[in-house]
Amino acid sequence: MIAVIGGTGVLGSTVVRALIALSLPVTLVAPDPSKANRIFADVLPHLTIVRGSVGAPKELRRTLVGVDTVFVNAPGSPDCGQRVICAAAAAKVAGAAHLVVISNVYADAVGSPYGRRFFRLEAGVKSLDIPTTFLRLPAFFENVLASVASVTEEGAVYSPVPASAPVRGVAVEDVGAAAAAVLAAPDVHEYRTYEILSGVHTGADLVAALGEAVGKPIRYVEIGWEDSYERMVAEGTPEWEAADLVEADRLVAAGHVSESNHYEELVGEPPMSIEEWCSQNACTLCPLLLPPASATMLGQSGGSRTRATTSPAPSPAAMVVGTPPPASSLMERMTLGSGGVSRLSTSPPVDTQFSFPKAKIEVLLLENIHQSAVQMFEAEGFTIRTVSKALSEAELIAAMESVHILGLRSKSNVTPAVLAAAPRLMAVGCFCIGTDQVDKALTETRGIPVFNAPFSNTRSVAELVLAEVIALSRRLGDVSSSMHKGVWNKSATGCYEVRGKTLGIVGYGHIGSQLSIMAEALGMNVIYWDVVPVLGLSRTVPCESLEELLNKSDFVTLHVPRSEATRNMIGAEQLAAMKEGSFLINASRGTVVDLDALADALRSGHLAGAAVDVYPTEPAKNGPGFESPLCGLTNVLLTPHIGGSTVEAQHMIGREVATSLIRYVNEGTTLGAVNFPNLEMPFSSGTHRILNVHRNVPGVLRDINVIFAEQSANVRTQVLGTSTEIGYLIVDVDRYHSDETKKAISDLETSIKTRILY
Repeated sequence: MIAVIGGTGVLGSTVVRALIALSLPVTLVAPDPSKANRIFADVLPHLTIVRGSVGAPKELRRTLVGVDTVFVNAPGSPDCGQRVICAAAAAKVAGAAHLVVISNVYADAVGSPYGRRFFRLEAGVKSLDIPTTFLRLPAFFENVLASVASVTEEGAVYSPVPASAPVRGVAVEDVGAAAAAVLAAPDVHEYRTYEILSGVHTGADLVAALGEAVGKPIRYVEIGWEDSYERMVAEGTPEWEAADLVEADRLVAAGHVSESNHYEELVGEPPMSIEEWCSQNACTLCPLLLPPASATMLGQSGGSRTRATTSPAPSPAAMVVGTPPPASSLMERMTLGSGGVSRLSTSPPVDTQFSFPKAKIEVLLLENIHQSAVQMFEAEGFTIRTVSKALSEAELIAAMESVHILGLRSKSNVTPAVLAAAPRLMAVGCFCIGTDQVDKALTETRGIPVFNAPFSNTRSVAELVLAEVIALSRRLGDVSSSMHKGVWNKSATGCYEVRGKTLGIVGYGHIGSQLSIMAEALGMNVIYWDVVPVLGLSRTVPCESLEELLNKSDFVTLHVPRSEATRNMIGAEQLAAMKEGSFLINASRGTVVDLDALADALRSGHLAGAAVDVYPTEPAKNGPGFESPLCGLTNVLLTPHIGGSTVEAQHMIGREVATSLIRYVNEGTTLGAVNFPNLEMPFSSGTHRILNVHRNVPGVLRDINVIFAEQSANVRTQVLGTSTEIGYLIVDVDRYHSDETKKAISDLETSIKTRILY
C-alpha cells in the first residue's frame, strides 16, 4: 500500500494521479478530506482519502500502520523541514519500508535559500535510516502546471529565465515513469531526477508542449527579475517565497544547479544528525521528538532565521507528575513520547496522567469487529472483550455493567433498556455506515456520543452494485444455478450489454458518486436524483424528480438512509413508473422497498430482474431460516447484507471508528459523531481538561463561567458546541482549580455529565 501525505497541491496531486495511472493502491492523507474529494472527484473510485496531517503526528503514525511506501511533498517553504521530518519519523515508527520525498529543482540551486533548506532536510531524513528517495521534479514543470489556468486565459507564460536556457524539465508521463522507477527499486537509498527523467529541455520547449496540451499557442514572455518578483507578490505569493524563487531562478539561469548528492561538498558543513537537527532547530511540531519552549522553523541556514514562538513553558509545579527521564535515543523518544506537543496538535503527550487509568477502560466489541480496531485499542492499553456474534437485548443488558466503550455492527441494538443498564458507558462505535441500531436521541441526552464509518466501505458497496448490474443484464444468477443442477442452457435471449444503458442512482452521496464514475467507465449513461442539490461528477446528469429518474432508467439503484421519509419509498406506484424490462437494485436499507410489491412486478414481467442485499428484518446469526417473498423468483440476486463485507472495507472501518473512539477518550474530540456537536480543541500544556455535557437551555455557559470566576480558575481555552437538545463544552483550566471547578459544574441542574479528562 502507498500513502501520500498532503498531495492536494500542484506537485503532490500530479504524483497522486501518476500513481493511480499505474494502478497502484493509493491512500491520500489530507488535513481537509472535503477539499481532496473535490480535487480528485474524477478518480475517487481509485483512491482512499483519510484525514490526517503532520500537525498531529500520533494520528499520522496510526494512519501509516501497514503502509509500505510513504510519499511526502517538500514544498520548499521555511517549515518544510518540520513537515518532512515529522512525516519521516511517523513513517519510521509505523514500520514503512520506504520514504519518497518529492521536491523541486530549486533544491539543487546551490546557494539559494531553497537549496540550503533542502540539503539540510536531506541530511536530517537520512539519519533516520529509513530507505529514502529524493525525487526531484523541476520547479519549472510545477510552475507551468500551476499557470495552466492563467495560460489558457492570457495565452502566455511569464518567466525571468531566458527561453533558450536549459531547464531540466519533465512531462506528465515522466512523473509516472519516475514513480514506477522508485517503487521498482526500493532498496536504492537515493535517486536524482537526472538519473530517472527524460532529459534537458529549454523553457521554450516546455511551453510549446504545454500549448499542444491545451490546444492553443502559448507565448513565452521573458520579464526582468524585479518584474518577476512583483508579479508573484501581486498574485498572492508570500514575499519571502517570491524572493527565494527569484534568487533560485538567477542561479538556475546561471547554471548553478548541482548534480552532487553530497551535502558537505555543496555547503561546506558536515550534515546534521536527526537529534542535532531537532535540538538546534528547537522543533516542537512533532511530539515524537524534542519539546523545547520555543520553535525555530526547520531548515533555515546562515544568519537569517524565522522564529515561531509557542506558549511560555509552564512552571515546574504545573508540569505532569511522573514525567519520565529523557529517552536515551531518538527511537526511544518516538516510542515513549517526550511531553512536547505543538499547539497545532490536539493530542496530549503520551506521558499525560489521565484522571481514569486507561487499563480500567473496558471496551466491548461485538459481531466479529476487525482486528485492526482491536490492535488500536490494545495499543492504548484498554481492557478489551470481544464477542464474535450479535447479542440479544437481554444478553447485552447483562454485559453492560462495566463497559465504557461499546463497539458493534448492524445486528445488535442499543435500546433504552440497554442504556439503562450501562452506567459507565462513555461512547458507542458503529463499525458500519448505519446507526439505526442505536437510540441516538437517548444517547445524546445521556451525554454518549455515537460514531460510525461513513466512508470506509463505500467502495465495496459500489463495486457490488456494479457487479450486480452486469450479472442481472446477463442473467448470471439463473445460468449459474442451472449449471449447478446439470442443465446446459446456452441462449442470448434476455441478455444485454450494459454499454449505452442508463443507470439511475437514487441518493448521490459517497456510494452513489463513486458508482457513477465506475459505471461511466463501462460506457453507461448515468443520471441521479437526491433530495439535496448535489453537483454531479463527470457527465452525470441530475433529474428533477424521482419519477423522472424511474421513467428514464434501465437500472435503478438505491442509496438512501433509513428514515420515515424513505420507508417504502419504492412501492407499487413507483415500480409501475419504471421502464418495462428494467432492473431494481437495493443495497441501502431494507425498509426502503416494498418487497411484496417488488415480487408482484417481477412475476408480471414488468421488471426483468432485481438484486437485493438488505431486508426489513434480517436474521441475527448465520444459518437457515431466511424467508422473503423474492425467494425462488427468476433473475433475482439475493445476498445476505454483504455490501460492505470485504476484507479491505472491514480493515478500514475498524481503523476509522477506533480512531474516533480513541480521540474521544484521549482528547474529548467528537469529530464524526452522529448525535453530538462536532468539536475539536488543541492541547494546552500545564492544564486540566474538563468535559461537560448539559441541557441546551439559555444561561448555562454564563453559569459555568461564573463558577470559573468565583473560584479564580484561569481558563486557558474554551470551546462550546450545541445541538437542539444538548450543549458540549471542552475547557482547559489551570490545574490548581480543576477538582473544585468540576464539582461545581457537576452540581448545576443543567449538567448531564462532567468529567476531568486529564
